[in-house]
Amino acid sequence: MYTLPREKQNKIIQKYVFTNIHPIVCCFWITFQVSLIIYFCIVLSNNINLDNLMSTISYGFIIAKVSALMININFLILFLVMNKRILSTISNISYLLPINYHIQYHIYIVYLLLFYSFVHVLAHLYNFYIIDNGTYMSLINTSAGVTGIILIILFSIICIFSIKYIRNNYFELFAITHLLYIFIIITIIFHGSFCFLQDINENCISGQFWMYIIIPFSLFIIERCYREYNSYQKTIFLDIKKYHGNCNEITFYKTFFEYNPGQWVLINCPTISAFQWHPFTITSNPIENGLIQVVIKERGDWTKQFIKLLDDDIKIKISYPYGYRYDVITKYRVAVLIAGGIGITAFMGLIKSLSCSLGHGNKHVYLKKVYLYWTCKDIKDFHCFVDTLKKIKLELDKYGDFFIIELFISGLSMSNRLSLYPPVFNYNYGRPNFDTIFSDLCKLHPSNNIKLFLCGSKKMNDDLLHIVKKFNNTNSNTTQFIYQPGEIFT
Repeated sequence: MYTLPREKQNKIIQKYVFTNIHPIVCCFWITFQVSLIIYFCIVLSNNINLDNLMSTISYGFIIAKVSALMININFLILFLVMNKRILSTISNISYLLPINYHIQYHIYIVYLLLFYSFVHVLAHLYNFYIIDNGTYMSLINTSAGVTGIILIILFSIICIFSIKYIRNNYFELFAITHLLYIFIIITIIFHGSFCFLQDINENCISGQFWMYIIIPFSLFIIERCYREYNSYQKTIFLDIKKYHGNCNEITFYKTFFEYNPGQWVLINCPTISAFQWHPFTITSNPIENGLIQVVIKERGDWTKQFIKLLDDDIKIKISYPYGYRYDVITKYRVAVLIAGGIGITAFMGLIKSLSCSLGHGNKHVYLKKVYLYWTCKDIKDFHCFVDTLKKIKLELDKYGDFFIIELFISGLSMSNRLSLYPPVFNYNYGRPNFDTIFSDLCKLHPSNNIKLFLCGSKKMNDDLLHIVKKFNNTNSNTTQFIYQPGEIFT
């Protein structure tokens, strides 16, 4: 089969970075934290102005101060990680950055904050004990002590209402209690502003939290405010199509709304909840300015209420688009899209836009072949998009054998008998054998970089990472898979 020469890219990056970026970031993050702890300990220990404190509470002071500094730094990182506008901008500059892991990073950082807070509290309990000669009166008689207790309460509330059971069954409580982060920030600023400890020159050793948090927190608040402002532009509900499995394709219209393939929006319905914003991938063609299509499965209370209220002319707020642009595949000769279940929604806007990208004769579009592998448990789950995919394939067939679609039925239900549903595409029973699929792709497209996207479960992601590493690390393999996880869900 005729193939174009491979793009010139660094082989070391291809082999080691593309499929290991998440572990690399985690290792860097741990090294960064440990290095800072060591550095702060050395600086504080060598500061002669702190001799008075070192002679009385010694390591209690160092541990309390270092843990406080680490809390400051991790709060800074936390608000940068949770700023969706910053993440979207960065992700479209460099796809090497694992932006899709930002929720996991958020959780990891919170765990670190809890750890450092625990250490900070223990250190100050020791300090209070020494300063008060065996009592803890300063704990309740000083502003620093009182604000510290308030912070423990606020942190505890957020953590308790963030456990999986409450998130799944009482999401409103999860959303409301998460707003306590505003009071936590304010309280921490006050907590470090009081003159609890003094150096040898009787200068107050006040906290520096405001210096770390002012920029990331301001950017975070600005992003939230702009989202609110943008969402108040009128959104018009146009149509809803219901499919099997409580799957609904909903069409809205919003003036001057522009987006790119693969991006998503946050939707809020004040009638249901003023605080809940839920993410949904845009499945419509980006060329249709203002038209927004999303697919919503009725799973939780919010989605069920939202579907019922659509015909009641309710107020709907839709944010501006976030996320990674999947049209980066046009920079490659070959692209492979792998979807698990509802993960197909992440690719629909891209697939719908392919005909436009190819038809305009854009010299920057190098794409020659696109493979789509879509896995669902029930054959009925394909119905939501199978007709659309059929139309798109017929349109793309004028460019030759350009778009290959393989559908996989992983469930064992009797309803999956193909005799009951005349096949539109090539249906396969069982899960896709990616060892065989990748081997065939290597033979069909030698000496090419193949862009690989996944939108599916974490298990699919882990399996694909293993397979991609195996093929990319084979010296005899001239084809390299440039793997990038898209939306990963459990």
